[in-house]
Amino acid sequence: MQLEILKRDKLNYVFQSLSVISILPMMFLEAIKNWSVSQFSFTESFYMGRKGMLVQILVLLVTFICYTLTRKLKRQWFYKHEYKKTQKIHGKKKSI
Repeated sequence: MQLEILKRDKLNYVFQSLSVISILPMMFLEAIKNWSVSQFSFTESFYMGRKGMLVQILVLLVTFICYTLTRKLKRQWFYKHEYKKTQKIHGKKKSI
């Protein structure tokens, strides 16, 4: 039982880390843009142009999709794990 609790805590920690990692690109997008413009003046025209805006929007969309999928995966794992635990408690051998 103790091993199962440790395994569950470890996976919960991993999923939390994945959620943070999936959001990181969105958090640093503006900082990278500001650094790039300050170091390389020609990048300002890229970021202010159509291509730059599309790239920024694409990064935000991909970040949102990754975060959503990570949360969905965590929720699926949690419900599957809780269902198995409930089945074991009630003495049923049926599993997903």
